[in-house]
Amino acid sequence: MYQALKAFYMTLAGLPYHEQSKVVNTFTLTLGPHGAQMADVVSSFKEAFSELRTGKWVLCSGEMTLVNISLLALTADMPQQAANSGSLAHQAEIGCRSCYCPRGSHRDLYYDVVSNGRYHFNTGIKRAHAMGIDRRGDQNTYFQSIGL
Repeated sequence: MYQALKAFYMTLAGLPYHEQSKVVNTFTLTLGPHGAQMADVVSSFKEAFSELRTGKWVLCSGEMTLVNISLLALTADMPQQAANSGSLAHQAEIGCRSCYCPRGSHRDLYYDVVSNGRYHFNTGIKRAHAMGIDRRGDQNTYFQSIGL
């Protein structure tokens, strides 16, 4: 029987791309059991990340070092991660979480992902616009048209 897990991973942002893409440089933060609430899973690492965000002195190789990190993004290629981010899954008309590439353009190597990127503030503006749409059906149609 298939049981989905809620998994969170971390890749250090300061690494060059060829190092980021290595499996050895992807760290598992936590695995949440099937049926767990997302808030419960996130709470298992939220406090530690909050503490590191404001800076923490740690002993590293015999020397006190200030560690300060910020969470850039939660990433994965699983449909569950698309649901966690509020995006549609990969089989949707616009199923990419990084850009607005429609399904018919997935093989287009010249598709402009920079101009058509799915950026944080832009997505927030689109979500706010959708909240102003009165009819639920129209709101859903709008969300589907932008892959959310």
